[in-house]
Order: sequence, then C-alpha cells, then structure tokens
Amino acid sequence: LSSVEWAFDRLPPQGQLFFWFTGHGSELPAFPWSQALRLELGQTVTGELSFQDLTMPDGSKYDLYTFSLTETSQVTITLSSQDFDAFLWLFDSERLPVATDDDSGGGLDAQISVELTAGIYFIVANSFSEGEYGSYTLATIPRSSESGKVK
Repeated sequence: LSSVEWAFDRLPPQGQLFFWFTGHGSELPAFPWSQALRLELGQTVTGELSFQDLTMPDGSKYDLYTFSLTETSQVTITLSSQDFDAFLWLFDSERLPVATDDDSGGGLDAQISVELTAGIYFIVANSFSEGEYGSYTLATIPRSSESGKVK
C-alpha cells in the first residue's frame, strides 16, 4: 500500500484524515532506526543538536528516539528549544510518518498530540533549517483518553 492508501485503510469511520506538507521536501534520509535512543512514555529528556549530529537532506540536524505503547493511548510529544526552530516527526513501527509539526507548541516549539495504538514509534527531534544548533527538551506526555488530561 502507498502511504495514502495506508492512511485511508486505517481511518476510523468517525475520524478525520489530515494531509501535511513540510518545508523539508519529499526526501527523507535513511534513518538509522536501530540506533534510536529509548524513551519511556512520560519521560522528559534534554539533548543537543550539534554540527556532528545526523543530517536531513535539507541540511537540518536531528536526533532519533523510540518509545513503545502496550495499549492505545493519547500521547502528546513536545520539542522545545531556546536555540533553534524545533520540528518534530513521528513515525510508526513500519517507519511510515504518523505526524509532523513545526510550531504548534507555541513560538518556535513543536507539539504533536495524537491517539496511538499499541506498538513501537520513532520520534525525530529536528531543527527546521540548516545551520540551527543548540539544546532542546523533548517530552512524551500520556493523556487520559476520556478527558485529555495528563495521566
């Protein structure tokens, strides 16, 4: 299945399907999935994008993380930085994009809020543009499905 066919196939009858376009072009690098740093749901980590980090085709830098879910969960992922324009990518276990975000976290911070089924997921903590470096904070926040409140 193509990404579009896959998205339609997984769309619940009452759901919505969103298409997104990013400033990163259509090419993605061959992500080193097996080298992703492990996160736990509810964990907050600090990191740093530097000149030596992994590079997207557009020249922007990124770090790669992974987390897993044992049941369907509402999850919010935030990436904030005082040093660069934050950009988030979320991929599923088949390495297909689930969501991307640039500035939904306020200012130049990124935030993705989504319901995810049980499985393995990958987060790409990315700067929006080439030449952007610095420290960041990445958080995975579980939310209650009923109320949207933090568990």
